[in-house]
Order: sequence, then structure tokens, then C-alpha cells
Amino acid sequence: MLHIAGLLASAFFFKRDTASLNTPQMLFTTIAQDIANRHPVIAAYINSALEDDLALASASLARQFDAFILGPLSHCKVDRPIVVVIDALDESICDDTDTTLLEILGTKSADLPPNVRIMITARQTSNMEQFLSQNHVQSYLLDIDSKETKKDITAYVDVHFRNEAMCRKMENDWPDEALIRGLKIMAGGHFIWIATVAAYLKRTYSPHTELIALLSESYPQSALGVTKKMDTLYTTILDACGDWENAGFRRDYRCIMGAIIAAKRPLSSVALQALHANVPGVSAKNLLKRFGSVLVGFHDDHEPIRLLHLSFRDFITGRAADTPPTRKFFLSETEHSQRLAELCLKTMLDEFKATIIPGTGYLARSLDDPHGIPDVTKVSEQVLYGCESWSSHISDVRAPSIAFMDYLSDFLQNCSIIWIEIVASCSVFRGSLAVLRWLKVSMCANQMFQEADRELQTHRPNLRRLYKDESQASVLFDLSNRLSYAGRYEEALTAIGESVGLRRALVAKRKPWFGKRSPTLNAHLAQSLNTLSTCLSSLGRMEDALMAVQESLALYRPLTAEQPTAFNAELANSLHSLFFCLENLGKQEEALTAIGEAVVLRRALAMEHPETHNADLARSLNGLYICFSDINLREKALAAIQEAVALRRVLAAERPTEFNVGFASSLTNLFCCLSDLGRREEALAVIQDAVKLYRALATERPAVCTAGLTISLNNQSNCLAEFGRREEALSVIREVVALRQELASNRPAAFNADLAIALNNLSRRLSDLGQHAEALAVVEEAVDMFRTLVQGRPAAFSADLARSLIDQSSYLLCLNQDDEAFSAIEKAVNIYKDLAAKRPGVHNSSLQFASEQLSYCRMKRDASRRQKLCYISV
Repeated sequence: MLHIAGLLASAFFFKRDTASLNTPQMLFTTIAQDIANRHPVIAAYINSALEDDLALASASLARQFDAFILGPLSHCKVDRPIVVVIDALDESICDDTDTTLLEILGTKSADLPPNVRIMITARQTSNMEQFLSQNHVQSYLLDIDSKETKKDITAYVDVHFRNEAMCRKMENDWPDEALIRGLKIMAGGHFIWIATVAAYLKRTYSPHTELIALLSESYPQSALGVTKKMDTLYTTILDACGDWENAGFRRDYRCIMGAIIAAKRPLSSVALQALHANVPGVSAKNLLKRFGSVLVGFHDDHEPIRLLHLSFRDFITGRAADTPPTRKFFLSETEHSQRLAELCLKTMLDEFKATIIPGTGYLARSLDDPHGIPDVTKVSEQVLYGCESWSSHISDVRAPSIAFMDYLSDFLQNCSIIWIEIVASCSVFRGSLAVLRWLKVSMCANQMFQEADRELQTHRPNLRRLYKDESQASVLFDLSNRLSYAGRYEEALTAIGESVGLRRALVAKRKPWFGKRSPTLNAHLAQSLNTLSTCLSSLGRMEDALMAVQESLALYRPLTAEQPTAFNAELANSLHSLFFCLENLGKQEEALTAIGEAVVLRRALAMEHPETHNADLARSLNGLYICFSDINLREKALAAIQEAVALRRVLAAERPTEFNVGFASSLTNLFCCLSDLGRREEALAVIQDAVKLYRALATERPAVCTAGLTISLNNQSNCLAEFGRREEALSVIREVVALRQELASNRPAAFNADLAIALNNLSRRLSDLGQHAEALAVVEEAVDMFRTLVQGRPAAFSADLARSLIDQSSYLLCLNQDDEAFSAIEKAVNIYKDLAAKRPGVHNSSLQFASEQLSYCRMKRDASRRQKLCYISV
């Protein structure tokens, strides 16, 4: 109804058993996007907020509400009502302490404009009443006895209990009007009740008899609330599901249903059976059939099993324990999570020992084959689940059995790597240190072992010794490099973060010998810190990356002073990372110093062992070219990049898979250098080679190579424009913008600057074809993006902003908007004055050009004003 009336701006529903819908993480961003799609002025406000603070996309809920909801709705005038619906809010609340979202909705919503309404549906809980009872909140209890609700229930019953399928299941005198009428009466307004009854009767052996019994039991309960009514219904259904006096049935119920409610994600009946393979007599398939009224997915052996409704989960994990008749249904989620920890370990151990899983072992051969994450195949569902979830379940283990400790001991000795390999290949790597935290914290808690026998306590120190911190840190280091190669930078950051944590602890723990720390441990920590810096850089977190590499260098300096042969190569790696951070932070002189030192070190290393160090030398020469270009030392820049290209051409010919990316990067830089020197024909040939190479690479590794492809395409567009091939140039730059928009949408911190550059170049190509109005719209978007970037990193982006302002001024002049053109170029001149004062050799020529443009704009503006005065005087 709201949608038809044009009032519904956004609707969001929560669902506890669906991972993407049981958390408020996406709530305000989704609502903001929906509202922005309807109101351009709000979209512009939100875009501006994001540009001002790129961290908002992952900020706290409170900050997101202020930036995406309260701010735009308060500052942007919208004449018509705006209605937002949040359905099933209670299903986003984990427990009584999870009140962040309720606090926001209960307090901050009072500051919204009067034309904005948020409609929330939720079950009544103490938290709901506490936080949503302020004066500005109007509460309505659903009248389940209303005429409308009864009409809907009647329609539902008639459809589901009078259809042909139900008639076939019932006895010959069906439909029995008395029983149907009784159903409608007992349902009241509870759709979940009648839906559960319908599902139950469709699957039960004698539905007619069961319905009579159900109604006879339910009639006296008509005064009960919905929770008690549902509990009564669930009790009736569960009682009929099997022989609760049978010990085997009760065991299977605890095993299979307990696993379903404790599992971190839904599992199929095949996986459930496999996890219980060592429990004699358990049959998941037979048990699940008996519970078809409260489960979905059991018809297909490989389909995940899900509970019919959250209320059933609440009943068997909570309220069932409250009364003696229902206590047999109760399942403790924590207890069964602890049991799953043991089952996962046992299942993985059995399958790992029984067969070799194709594709595993790659972390043991990283030195020989360091590229990417290989495909791991023939992994069973239960093994994948075990690899994904065993470390989560272990946090629930409070009283470990001797068997559990034996399994864990075996696992730590023999399987500490393979499970990580499987997760990285078949799922998402979210970390590996939960078991270490459990060993350090949970197992050290004395109360955990107060009732344990001496045999169990003997495992305590042994298990901790079995966890090899240094070898695990090395595995995580290698994993991070492989994930980075595959473009999975967030996972790579998780892995290297854990490696740094382990190695930092080892350095702190190892006692100094003769006043010095262990050189090996320090070197390993420095190595991990350097890789951490690289991962942070890839995600656009330059300040954090700089801190990490500075710490790495502080560790390497004394090591190289004592053992230069052993550590000079690693020092050069960190110096190169330092250059990259400083360059991206706009600190060009410091960047040049860092890369210059790296080149000196690597040139010396390459003279002794060219087969080992030529690739690194080429990489640093590439960086040296960038620094020379920044300060307009073009001949030196050309010499550096030509040497880099020559080295990488040989390397790529010998090992294309490993070195083609670097070769393509150097070709792109060679193009830029030749273009700056006016050697356009050579430049065009070089950039065409780079684009061809990058296209092939981006097809094979899009996550890693698409960004490089956009750089080459951007340069190709500029080159085509210089040759007057304007239509081709426009087509190419449009492709660049499209690719970078996608990249920036996923990783704005890393790619917003590249997108702004592409937009600026798109505006130039449009202007070349006389499309000045379109060019102006595009460059204004680029200017807005650069303004945001300048606020965070002025040294890096002030010159880019000034160039975009010059272009904006030119387009405004073409459109006879002289005053606006003068204002834009004046801002550009002021920026260049500040830049030239600090670095005159780099920015004086740009300042002179901008000043000439300013003079022209002033002359044109004044002439226009005089002309207007003449018209007035006439």
C-alpha cells in the first residue's frame, strides 16, 4: 500500500537464520541507497559525505546513521513524506546486551524531520520496550483478533485445507467443516501457528486423527498468549515425532537436532550423518524425516537443513527446559557446539588420514610455487565445514574430554596446515588463531580443570607445546602472499596480521643474549611487517602501511649493519615499500631517498647474483623512474625506466607467468616518459604493447591486473587524443571509467583517486569533441572527489585538484559562464602558489600556466561585464 502510494522509500527485513539478514551491518547503508535512488539531492549529500570520509562505509552504526540518514534528511529539503519499514527487528538482536541498534532507533530517530517516519515490526521483548518507549515513539500491538486478520486466516485455511492434496490425505468425509472451523478459531491471528499445523498435517501419517487430537488439546489453551500457544503446538508435534521412551531415538535427537541448532551454518543430512559416523546407530536421514513439520530441506540429501521458524529454535534451546514434560526436547546450544568441536576434529582427522585431498600441500611448497591459491578438489561437505568452523566451536569447549584432547593433540601435530589450505581454496579465510587463544586463555583457567582427572591435566602443557608459533607464523606469511597474488587483499591482511602477532610475541618472549634479541626472530618479524605494509597499501591504508614498514626498517637496520650479506636484500625490500608509502602520501623527496638507497643495494646484489636479484632491481628502477618524473628530471627518469624495461623483458621471456605483470607496468611507465619527452610515435607503440599484455593478464587474474589495465588504457586514450583520434580516445577512456567505478565501489580507499583521474580525462575527451556541457558535469565530479582526497592527503592530491579546476574553468569559459570560470581558475592558482612555494622546481611551470589562464579569464570576465553595462545604458 505504501509502495503504491509512492511513500515507501525503503524496506529492510531481518531473518535470524540467514547470515546476511541477521545483522544490522547493512541496514543504514541499504536505507540510504534506497532513499538516494529516489531523491538526487540526498544522493549528492551522501556522496559528499563519503568523499569527505571514506571510512564511513565501514563505520559504526551510529556514525552511519548520522552521515547517511539523519544528515541528508535534515539538510536536504524533501516535500513529500518518506516512510522506511524495518521488519522483524528482533531477529537482528543477538542477546540482551546487543542494544546498539535499539539505542540509535530509540534516541536518534527523534531528530529526524517530521515528514520522515520509520515503521518497525518486532516481537515484544524487554529490550524493545526499554528502548522504544520514548515519547516520540508510537507503539501499536497487533490486534490478532481484528476482522482483517481473521479474514486473512480464513483465506489461508481454505486454500491449504480444501485443496486436492489435502483431500487425498484426509478421510473420505473431508472437508470436515467442523474441524476447519475449529482450525480457524484456534489459529486466532497467529499465521506461524496455522502454517506449522499445515506443514505438520501434510507430513504426518494420519492427518485426520492428528488434527482431531490437536484441536482437542488446543481448545482449552485459547486464553494463552502466542508464545505459549506455539509451545503447546511444538510440544504436540514433537511428542508425535517418535518414541521418546526409546533411548536410541532420544540419542539420535540429541545428536542430529543438537548439531543442527549448534552448527555455524546449515548442513545437509549427508554431512550430518558423516559427522556422526563414529556414533554407532545414528541415522540422520531417518530422524530428519520424523521432524519434517519443523524442518525444511531434508528431502534432498545434499540440501542444507533449516529450522522452519525461529520460534521453534527458541523453544527447544530455551523454554523447553522449563517444564518436566518438555525437558526431553531441550538442547543446549553451547553443549552441542562443544560436541561439534570434537566431531569436526575427529572427522577431519579420519578423512585426512584416509586419502590425499588433491590440491593440498601448496603451503609446504611456497618457495617453489609461490603464486596464488590452487584449486583444492574432492573436499567433502563435512570436511569443509570442519575446516571452516572447528576453531569457532572450540571457543565453547569448557570441559574437554580426554578424547577431545587426544584428537586436538593429533590435529595440531599432523593437520595444522591442511585445514588452512582447504579454507583458503574452498571458502574464505577469516583467521586461524582461535585455537591458540583457547589454549592460552580457556585452558589456563583453573576452574576448567577443577573436576578433571590427572590424566586430562597432563594434556594441558603438552598441547601448548604442540602449537608451533614460528612455523605457523611462516605458514601465515606464505598464505598472505598467495592471497595477495589472487587479489584477495582483505584475507591476505588477516593472514599477515596473525603472522605479525605471532612473531612479535616470539620476539618479546625470547630472552636477549648479551643484550641483543635473536637476529633470526627479529628478521622474521621485520619480514612480516613489510608484507603487512604491502597489504595495507593495497587496501589504500597508506598511513598504517607507513607505520608498519618503518617498524620493519627499524629492525632491519641493525641486522644489516652486523650481517649485510644476510640481510641487505630484505632491507632493500622494506626500503621499496617505504618508497611506495611515501610516494602515495605525496612525500616525493623522502620517497626518492628511500628508492635511491634500494636501487644501490639491489644493483650490488644483482651484480653478484643476477639470476636472483635482477627482478627486484627492475622493480626498484621502476620506482626510481616515478620519483624522477615527479621532480621533472625526465632524462634520468628515461634512463631508469629503460633499464627496468630491458631487465623485465628478459625476465618475462624466460618466465612469463611470474614477470609479465611487472613487464607491462614498466612498459606503461616507459610510455609516460617518452610522451613527456615528445616522442609520441614511440610512446604510442609502447602503450599499445602494454595494453595488449594487460588485457591478457586481466582475463587471467582480474582481481590483480584490472587496475594495471586501466592505467595503460588511460595512457592510450591520452596518446590517441594527441594524434587527433578523438573518437577512439573517448571510447577508451569510457572503458577506463567503467572499470575504475567498479574497482572503487569495492575498495574506495584504494581506487577513488584513480577514478577521479579517469573522470578528469573523460572530461577532456568530451571537450575535444565539443561536448563542453557534458565535460563540465564530469569534471565537477572529479573536482569533488579530489577535494575529498585533498582533505586526507593534501601533499598527494593538491596538484591533481588544481589541474581539474583548470579544466573546469576552461569548460565554463566555453559555456560563457565567465564568473564561474574565473572563480575556478583563481582557486587553482592559489593551490599552485602554495605548492610552488614548497617545491618551485616542480610546480613553477604549472603556476605560470594557471596564472596566464587567470589573466585571460579576468580579461574575458571584465569584457563581458562591460558589455552588459552597455546593454543596460542603451
